[in-house]
Amino acid sequence: MCLLFETIKVENGEVRNLTYHQQRVNRSSNVNLLDYISRSVTLPISGVYKLRITYSLHSIESHEIVLYTPKKIESLKIVVDNEIEYHKKFNDRTYLSTLSAQREDCDDILIIKNNLVSDTSFANIIFFDGENWVTPNSPLLEGSCRARLICQNIISPQVISQDDLKSFSSFMIINAMLDFDLARAVDFEFSGSRLIRFPTKH
Repeated sequence: MCLLFETIKVENGEVRNLTYHQQRVNRSSNVNLLDYISRSVTLPISGVYKLRITYSLHSIESHEIVLYTPKKIESLKIVVDNEIEYHKKFNDRTYLSTLSAQREDCDDILIIKNNLVSDTSFANIIFFDGENWVTPNSPLLEGSCRARLICQNIISPQVISQDDLKSFSSFMIINAMLDFDLARAVDFEFSGSRLIRFPTKH
């Protein structure tokens, strides 16, 4: 099988949300993340780090842990691709990187598949409709943070088409490293074309 990977947040020596990562791993492999981490990973005692674990069906192949520096995402270029498949966290991200290269002067891309909003090139996305935070029910990848926020009733899945983008006022990028935090919410304007600009909040 193709190699897969998990990106796990390590904060002040603690592994975050491992249950949701293991749930996703269980759908593709029989490896035990907690067992591996406890035996093979030295966790930094302070700071925020990104732990990347690469694994196959029966074994963990490698890991790396690096100091985490968040990306600042304030603009997204709409990219339409009706063929893309990324239902598992494949180690080979060549196709996504090719799409990301189309972002032009934007910080990242927002992928539209079959007229439905899916994900950015590296994270799930949520939108604020004035009352609630919602997330596309057609993500390329069901992220661990997304799954937890749905379980906690903080966000809810919703069919979101490209045309629906004009009905939202804010967005937030979420993944294992970027949790729900209203301080990260970004107001945006939808141009009505394939380009979405998210101006910096003042």
